[in-house]
Amino acid sequence: MGSRTARLEAATRVGAAAVVSVGEGNLLEIVKEHTGGRGVDVTFECAGHPDSVHRCLGALRPMGRYTQVAISGREIHQRHNLALRLDGEGALL
Repeated sequence: MGSRTARLEAATRVGAAAVVSVGEGNLLEIVKEHTGGRGVDVTFECAGHPDSVHRCLGALRPMGRYTQVAISGREIHQRHNLALRLDGEGALL
């Protein structure tokens, strides 16, 4: 997911099966379509925005790996049962 064309093109060049531009597509619908409803194995959250965190967590398959790169200065209220969604190496600080 990204908002800059160059970033989306770079993701495609390095092997992304699908890219979604913010505001131009429904991330969760596209993930379901490309994974047969399973969800993705790994997400990288790089914006630090609560909406981005929720989208990344919602796109994960059960026991998928969530990687938080950016840290939000705002409180993020979790809507996901992380015990059922993250693998043993995941951490949410």
